[in-house]
Amino acid sequence: MLFSPPYALYFNGENSYAVISPQPPQLAGAKVASVMAWVYPMLPYDINGNSTFWAVVGKEWNGDWELMYGWDRIYFDINYTDNTRTILDLGFHGYTPNTWGFLAVVWDIPNGVIYGYNSWTKQWPSTTVETTKTPRNIVNAVYIGQNEGRNWFKGYIYEVLIYDKALTRDEILHNYNNPDNPVRDGLIVWLRADPSTIKGNTWLDLSG
Repeated sequence: MLFSPPYALYFNGENSYAVISPQPPQLAGAKVASVMAWVYPMLPYDINGNSTFWAVVGKEWNGDWELMYGWDRIYFDINYTDNTRTILDLGFHGYTPNTWGFLAVVWDIPNGVIYGYNSWTKQWPSTTVETTKTPRNIVNAVYIGQNEGRNWFKGYIYEVLIYDKALTRDEILHNYNNPDNPVRDGLIVWLRADPSTIKGNTWLDLSG
């Protein structure tokens, strides 16, 4: 799908970011959740060995979970209370600079699976996880466009969606094909960039 939103929020790659603080209570140590975003990265691929990192959305790479680019690939990382972690690889390089892409990640610990979707590669990566794992909850905020005061995202973000349920493939594809009419069931964060939702330094949540 060729996507070109009428508005988007620009992140300068140096010091601009958005934060949801405190985090929605449903995300505190959540064993089931879904996160997705429409992003337009302007940074080139990492071609010199770990020289390019950028964060999309998360609760910090060394904290709880993070969707970001680094080590030559887009990936999702989630940490557990036993100090182990699971990494889901969403594609080597995994994006085309200066184009819009849709990224989605779902973690469903009780059912032992983490999976995602990358519209640039059209791939549905997945990995297994032990059902006894408990996700960590040491960061009481969700950051968009940066990770731990670094890994600044440069480019545009149109939309960020977070759910307290595991979306199915069909529901993920519905959100991909209907950016302005996402699945409502379980929706706890809906940030969409347009003049009606951004007021000064405030990004209004449409999830209700």
